[in-house]
Amino acid sequence: MDPIFDSRPDSLLQCLDEDGELALELVYDYHDRVDDEWEAELAAKALKSAKKEKKRKRKHPRKSPTASNFMKMNRETGEMERMLPEDSTWYTLYVANAPSTPRQLMKFRRRARMPYQKYLELVEDAREGDWFPNVGKPDATGRPGAPLELLVLGALRYLGRGWTFDDIEEATAISEETNRRFLHEFIRVGATIMYDKYVVAPTTAAEAEEHMHEFEEAGFPGCPLSSDGTHVVGEKIQARLKNQHIGGKESHTARAYNTSVNHRRRILFSTRGSPSSWNDKTLVLFDSFLAGMYNGSVLSDVEFDLLDYDESGEVITVGYSGAYAIVDNGYLRWPTTVPPIKWPVTYNESRWSRWLESMRKDVECTFGIMKGRFRILKTGIRLHGVEAIDHVWATCCALHNFLLEADGLNERWEEGVKSDWEGPMGDHDEADVPLIFQRVRGGTVHTDFSGMGNGGDESPPGEAFGTERSGGSTAPNSRGSATSPAGGEASAIVGSAGASASGRKEVRMMEFETFRQKLVTHFSIKWERKEIKWPSRNGVME
Repeated sequence: MDPIFDSRPDSLLQCLDEDGELALELVYDYHDRVDDEWEAELAAKALKSAKKEKKRKRKHPRKSPTASNFMKMNRETGEMERMLPEDSTWYTLYVANAPSTPRQLMKFRRRARMPYQKYLELVEDAREGDWFPNVGKPDATGRPGAPLELLVLGALRYLGRGWTFDDIEEATAISEETNRRFLHEFIRVGATIMYDKYVVAPTTAAEAEEHMHEFEEAGFPGCPLSSDGTHVVGEKIQARLKNQHIGGKESHTARAYNTSVNHRRRILFSTRGSPSSWNDKTLVLFDSFLAGMYNGSVLSDVEFDLLDYDESGEVITVGYSGAYAIVDNGYLRWPTTVPPIKWPVTYNESRWSRWLESMRKDVECTFGIMKGRFRILKTGIRLHGVEAIDHVWATCCALHNFLLEADGLNERWEEGVKSDWEGPMGDHDEADVPLIFQRVRGGTVHTDFSGMGNGGDESPPGEAFGTERSGGSTAPNSRGSATSPAGGEASAIVGSAGASASGRKEVRMMEFETFRQKLVTHFSIKWERKEIKWPSRNGVME
């Protein structure tokens, strides 16, 4: 009924009788009118929505998101038809016809960043594990899904060479939207399934043993890893997070990651991304692995021995428990994160610090390898949000370890190069002597301790700074130089830290400087005995 000609009450005030009481008949009429008006309003809204839907209806069927815009000529009919992924260049080169010659395999590795056989294994693992359940299935239009082989190749090319999705569409005949969606699925799987499989942090002494060999050969027993932070530029970080992600080493928005590696460049642990404005001291607080070493929840059962001097100047062996990492001077002064000495006073300290700096380059080399292999880490990640950036980093870490295993570079380095050369060093040309030995083998340290230029503070060749010449045995003083037995540093180790149940000194309970000086003393004794070796994969100094 039209509201204008409706005689029923339109409010409760019109339902009152002459005495001011509610008339039930009028109240019922009022409720009926309200219900009728509500139903009419709903019908009008439904009619309006139907008209809008009719306007949106397409004259042509919606294009499949898998299909590209490329066309090809049918050789039989001469008509143009849409190109399928099976007609693309990549499908012809790498799926329908596998690379076979050494040159083809070399080019595939350079383009996909992994050997062809490992690429096939990766695709097979994804298919058997059902990592991407929607890939390969027909879409809503009934067209077959994109081949998994091409999608994986596109993801690898995006990470390895920094291609755009439009470039990948041109090579695969798969739409850029499909490639974009798959990449997000690929990095999600890489940050979870693949990362958990290939990036495994040791938590016990048995697990850490294989990572400690090279460090022990080099004079750092009890150390399974080195650690450092790196930045990865993200071009599309949310605007509300921009101020937090500008700073540090980059002028662009970036994410920071603290990463721990063994000497074979295998990544053992990496933090979840943090704002690039955070420094190493802040990052380490959110590193559950390094923090676990400090609080005793990780690698507390590691046991190792260090050489030291007793009060009479005799060499003794002191047992320690717990592990430590070698880092730079940007970290907190924990006994489990040992950096080089920034201002060495003695020759022993300078030699040890420079050796540590050279050993710690393994983590820097790892960052260089990753940013060279996965160009997206160097040029900047163009995906939206910090979560996508973190997924890309974790995926690249997993692929890095995956490729180390593929190339056989994850095996333990059984050989080493002795710290001393046979024959006098003068028999070699300076250019043929490795830089590390030029720096630490020489009898002088070119460091200015006086502020007046080099020359006045150098010790005679082969003699430590602050050395007293005497005929008796020597023992280290509080700064690691050789002095008379009266130095008495050996007593400091006994009471400097709590002992574990096995009677060994717990590293995490010791004073930072005390433990570092014990490492310097151990290294100096081993060096004099010519027992220090530079880790090498094949026993040949490159």
